[in-house]
Amino acid sequence: YWLTDDQRLNHHNFVNENRVTEPFINKNGNKSQVSWEDAISFTAQNLNGFKPDEIFVVASGKATTEDNYILNKFTKQV
Repeated sequence: YWLTDDQRLNHHNFVNENRVTEPFINKNGNKSQVSWEDAISFTAQNLNGFKPDEIFVVASGKATTEDNYILNKFTKQV
C-alpha cells in the first residue's frame, strides 16, 4: 500500500502508543510482565506438549515476502 509523506512521517505516536514492548504471561487469568528468557522458556515448555502436526502458524498477506519466508523457515526448523 502507499502512504503520503505526511502519513508516513507523522503516524509514529499513533502506532507506538499501545505497542507491547515487554513479554507478558497469563497466570491464572492475570497478565504478568516477565523477562524475555522466562517468556521463551514458558513458550517452549508449553509447545513441547504438542506434536509437530498439532501446531500451525498464521502468516499475513500484508507482510513482506521476506517476513513470510523467514517465518516459514523458522516454523519448519524450530
